[in-house]
Amino acid sequence: MDTPTVHDLVYVDGIYSPQLSSPATSGVTAASLALAAVENSPGLESHMAQYAPSDDGFTALNTAFLHDGAYVHVADGHPEKPVVRVSYLTTKGTDPKVTYPRTLVVAGTNTDVTVVESYAGPADSVYFTNAVTEISVADGATVDHYRLLMEGAQAFHVGTSRVKQHKDSSFSSASFILGTALARNDMEVLMDAPGAFCSLNGLYLTTDNQHIDNLISIDHAQPDCTSRLNYKGILDGKSRAVFGGTVMVRRDAQR
Repeated sequence: MDTPTVHDLVYVDGIYSPQLSSPATSGVTAASLALAAVENSPGLESHMAQYAPSDDGFTALNTAFLHDGAYVHVADGHPEKPVVRVSYLTTKGTDPKVTYPRTLVVAGTNTDVTVVESYAGPADSVYFTNAVTEISVADGATVDHYRLLMEGAQAFHVGTSRVKQHKDSSFSSASFILGTALARNDMEVLMDAPGAFCSLNGLYLTTDNQHIDNLISIDHAQPDCTSRLNYKGILDGKSRAVFGGTVMVRRDAQR
């Protein structure tokens, strides 16, 4: 089995760290979003801010205060199966911090990419992360997406993820949430062409007075699509969790 090529994009307090990163530019673009915009990277203009809801307050705040983020683009027909690890780190500070990470993933036709998106921070600092992730999965493409939330016990996190799938595409997601005082994972997948497949899985662990919301939606907009949804939670202490899962099959998608 061939060893996949791994690229790292690391952000510290919302700022891209070239010293800790190993970007890619040939066939696979894994780069700072700000740098990709300056260099007019392929696909950026046509996909940026096309999937996240502009009328959502948290998305609007993220867009308004956007400083940098991660851009992952795999060119049509690229033969390799890259792995891109996107790490957003918050450091300890005396004053509360706010960051607005933005991640855009574009998988071209008949490509295969794995993206590991992680968030981490100190246990004893107060900070707020308002993250937006947009993913486009082209015809015949496969995206495996892992989202790891390992922030401090005094942290607040709102994550908004939107995915658009095209014909015969595959999208698999695994969400793991551990830590934070309050977290919201808001994910919607639009299956917008026949033959699309998605599998959404999640595990959340809470303790003390933590609160976690998982709001998951799958939209079968076209016929002959397949979806799976499986989220589990383990709660301890006085912690609370809310799960809202919706799978909609539109009239024209029904057989």
